[in-house]
Amino acid sequence: MRLHFAAAISLLAFASVGAQNPAPNPSAGAKTGKAQIIGIVVDSLNGGFLSAASIMIDGLKASAETDSLGKFVFDNLAPGTFQLGVFHPRLDTLSLSIVTRPFHVGPDSTSVVLIAIPSAATLVHEKCPSRAGAIGMSALIGQVRDPETLQAVDKAEVTIAWTEIEISKEVGIRRTPHLLRDTTDKFGAFKFCGLPSSMAGTLQARRGAAATAEIPIAIGDRPIEFVARSILLPLTD
Repeated sequence: MRLHFAAAISLLAFASVGAQNPAPNPSAGAKTGKAQIIGIVVDSLNGGFLSAASIMIDGLKASAETDSLGKFVFDNLAPGTFQLGVFHPRLDTLSLSIVTRPFHVGPDSTSVVLIAIPSAATLVHEKCPSRAGAIGMSALIGQVRDPETLQAVDKAEVTIAWTEIEISKEVGIRRTPHLLRDTTDKFGAFKFCGLPSSMAGTLQARRGAAATAEIPIAIGDRPIEFVARSILLPLTD
């Protein structure tokens, strides 16, 4: 199941002006009646910008790709109301669909659009609305797919295991093992909520006689982390 976010966007509209040039230039400031969109995609989840993302305009065949600074540009558009969609493998792993709210761009003007991917706190709230008895505030989600067909693998058991280490004068060094289980749905999706930050453990998926090796997994040290992983597991034994 994918989460659909109407991305919070910031818009700045500018009237088009010609470059100031004291020398005569018949084409300077010439109006074309066209519209322009300049945008930046910010990765609020991991920090920085989202590069190599495909930006599509709803209803048009036009597309653009973000550069290393998350920037994209659409030129020579007919004025009108636009809605942008953001596509990236990282969003697919997170089961996220990002679209902007509709916005208008007039003739001979430019709209500057800032699109932000939801933060870890927002994603955890959406995926894990109830965290009763949670060990921490972080979450891990993912999908199990067949390596040959990439078809979703349902009814697979996914486990996450880690060891909590506590050091104190009273108990010395105490190691407490933890093991959580989940079963994939028809989309091959699984999730683990209420996980601690600063945690290193392993993931494993099993269905019938087929099983993966133990896959190392690590969660960062921020108070709330949101991690996504894909697991490949054959549909047949």
